Amino acid sequence: MISVRRFVPSCLLAVAALLIVGRTSAQGLRGPTAVTHSPYYHAYQPKAIPGANARIGVLPVRLQHPAAARILAQTRAPELLDSLTRYLSRQPGLLPVALPAGAKSNSLPEVYFGSPDQELPGTLPGYVLNLQNPNPGKGVVQLAGWNGQGKTRQLLLELMVTQKLDYLLVPLVRESQLYFSMKTASAGPFSTGGATATDYYLDSGSGHVQHLTRLENLNATTTVLALAGALINAKGEVVLIGAEGLGDTGSGLQPARLGNNEAYEFTAADYNKLLAPARRADLPGNPPAWQEAANQLTQRLTGRQPYAEASPYLFLLVDSPVQQH
Repeated sequence: MISVRRFVPSCLLAVAALLIVGRTSAQGLRGPTAVTHSPYYHAYQPKAIPGANARIGVLPVRLQHPAAARILAQTRAPELLDSLTRYLSRQPGLLPVALPAGAKSNSLPEVYFGSPDQELPGTLPGYVLNLQNPNPGKGVVQLAGWNGQGKTRQLLLELMVTQKLDYLLVPLVRESQLYFSMKTASAGPFSTGGATATDYYLDSGSGHVQHLTRLENLNATTTVLALAGALINAKGEVVLIGAEGLGDTGSGLQPARLGNNEAYEFTAADYNKLLAPARRADLPGNPPAWQEAANQLTQRLTGRQPYAEASPYLFLLVDSPVQQH
């Protein structure tokens, strides 16, 4: 005979588990996640961080952009992608794997990262365009993951079986638009304090806050080149997604950019700067900005090192608080 005292808690636990599973299943990949500040990560599955013994493969980094072919031909983007690929492949616990023959880049798992209104009409990815953003206000950043599709999805599953992988990290680089912000406690149109030069900032990644000396328009955005990644499991399901800023195009009026009629924001000069002198002077050893972004992405998506503390900075122009993880 089952004791009532022991049976009731067990039932409650079982019901709670079903509710959790049902809620996770219902959420699935139905909509973007609105975030207010870095770290820019979201878990789609419970217990998303892989265990210490998990085998994780990593694909080569690709450029996700409608004008990718022109960017690759006219800038140093290939050098950046190659550097990121080689760097990620050397991270502890990651096994570099090649993209299977026949896989199409536009059918690979993908991560959308940026402000809700950054894309031109008709160019927003379908998995974001057809979804309801819980908080579309300015200052909110959208994160959305996509599983991939068709033959490419099947090829990735077969690759994981062949390589005996538990997870696959699918990295990409994309241009994203982020809004500027300011400290809510001391500045802004909704506060009594006066704004100072260092009140404005761009929070582009984990612990990477760029203070601005001048900002004419708080509603302006800047283009950030972001390293994003999707972690998928052996079923081909997106488990974790995230994004880190590699660099940005700056703020204010920039006459040199007015003559740029290309379909992309990051020019050859921007890639030159990113690959050469752009280093994180705020970190020990002054690592290149792209290396620190890669470090943060792999640490947070694979759990190989503990999470860092969340950013203490908050966006001012958020319509209402939302859960960011």
